[in-house]
Amino acid sequence: MNYRQLPPLNALRAFECAARHLSVKIAAEELCVTSGAVSQIIKLLEEHLGVKLFKRMNPRILLTQAGQDYLPVIRNAFRQIAEASRHATMSASTGILTLSVTPFFASAWLIPRLN
Repeated sequence: MNYRQLPPLNALRAFECAARHLSVKIAAEELCVTSGAVSQIIKLLEEHLGVKLFKRMNPRILLTQAGQDYLPVIRNAFRQIAEASRHATMSASTGILTLSVTPFFASAWLIPRLN
């Protein structure tokens, strides 16, 4: 797979958020950026894909058919990323903690505080 062909992750996040709210303003608030930034990011995503994802009807936006088709796929991809991240986190938490400390610190401070 050529990862250079993938759209930027922040553009996908902006699209999903704006599509969920059907509002650039609310998406901007959720993403902690300006409305103009969300609009610009979505425009770049549309250019990258070569298709319009939203119908702009100031001040509202509506999903085009392409946007309606794209949204569930992007949502599913985000769910898969979230699940993979949770799984990786759970797999990594084995309950073993490894520390590297000086012998003096270990004997004088750390060992007396261990259960």
